[in-house]
Amino acid sequence: MRKNKFNALRSEIGFALLARGVQGATMLAAALCVAWRLSIEEQGLFFVFMSLGALLQLCDFGLSYAALQTASHFRVADENARFGSFRTKANQINSTVLSAAAISIGVLGALIVSARPDAGRAELSWAGPWIGFIAAVFIAQLVNLEVVLIEGSRSAVVAWRLRLVQEVLGGCAFIAALLGGVGLWSLCVYWVVRLAIAAWWLRRDGIRFPPPENVGGAPFDWRRDVWPFQWRIGLSGLSGFLIFQAFNPIVLIEQGASVAGKFGMSLAMMNMLLLVTTVWPLSQVSRYVGLIAQRKFREAQRAFWRMLAGSSAFAALLVFGLLLALWWMSEKEISLASRLADLTTTSALLIAAVVHHVVICFAVLLRAERREPLLLASVFGSLFTVLAVWFAARYGGLRDIALANLGCALIGIPIVLTLYRRLTIRRLADEKKLLSPPT
Repeated sequence: MRKNKFNALRSEIGFALLARGVQGATMLAAALCVAWRLSIEEQGLFFVFMSLGALLQLCDFGLSYAALQTASHFRVADENARFGSFRTKANQINSTVLSAAAISIGVLGALIVSARPDAGRAELSWAGPWIGFIAAVFIAQLVNLEVVLIEGSRSAVVAWRLRLVQEVLGGCAFIAALLGGVGLWSLCVYWVVRLAIAAWWLRRDGIRFPPPENVGGAPFDWRRDVWPFQWRIGLSGLSGFLIFQAFNPIVLIEQGASVAGKFGMSLAMMNMLLLVTTVWPLSQVSRYVGLIAQRKFREAQRAFWRMLAGSSAFAALLVFGLLLALWWMSEKEISLASRLADLTTTSALLIAAVVHHVVICFAVLLRAERREPLLLASVFGSLFTVLAVWFAARYGGLRDIALANLGCALIGIPIVLTLYRRLTIRRLADEKKLLSPPT
């Protein structure tokens, strides 16, 4: 039994690493194609589109993460009846919330692009690609919830295998579209291909869920069983958007599409790095939830520290390699370097990525009890970061923006260490009480 669990875990991590690795490689190749095939102004809009698309993905307000956690708890407790009610309600809420969010973000994006200072000097055809992009992301997010439910309730390996296929085929279509000269429409192509693969797989080969009317038991109460946890994750996710993705629209508004294009390319490198390095910690969500639900606190703690050390070392090595490559490009005056922000700005962003990685690792473990102890720190930290970055964008240059971001990121380290220490003390105390013989 232990060997089977180990093999399943190894397969889960393997598919997760492959999927995120392919996604990271695709984004890197896409960035090269963007620098080659798009104008600097189109490059700026490209990264702004991606930032606002990420915002739409977060507008389920933590539902996907809460669904994964809740489904994992139902699997451990073998509560199939309540899971049926939960799945039905989750899809209803998801469709309603995302519909309103897609319309709101569509209008917001149009206003941001129109308000850029160089709007009159650089004529770009962006309205059609923008509408198509938002529509594709919206529908893909509706389908993604079913994949998340499969990951939490049945098989994480199956879910990550699907994501791997999506990344491979979607990435190939994305690069082909960019090389084919379709410009900003390439983002639509990427999401449409991913959507088509997921929809086809769920219809033909996806794991079937029993309908709620065929499974008896107590009904599922969303306000009692999910919402107290979901709203915290949702608010934390939106805070994460302000920390990782909001900079591109800010730079576009303050300094125009050309500057936003250079900064967006460097910021994309930071986010691509995080995309790859956080696969390991994020793939352990279900495992930590199961261990905590079974009160195996010490086992969860040991697994966490192994994950933190290994994944952080991997992140640091990647940053070192990227900085060497960027320095070489700068010395050789390779044309691609002109599409990036200066080396100091890019270095500060990449170092911030390692700091963010460490914080994310702690966040995964701290959330394993379906709580959000980082909520206040995330909310106030994100607001402070946005204000600092906006101030730097208005009165300074790109280096000031990147250094302001790095300084704000470093504040997160002592915060998560303090929260981890408090939570560990409480968990070990609970375990001691559980093991103590009754008096």
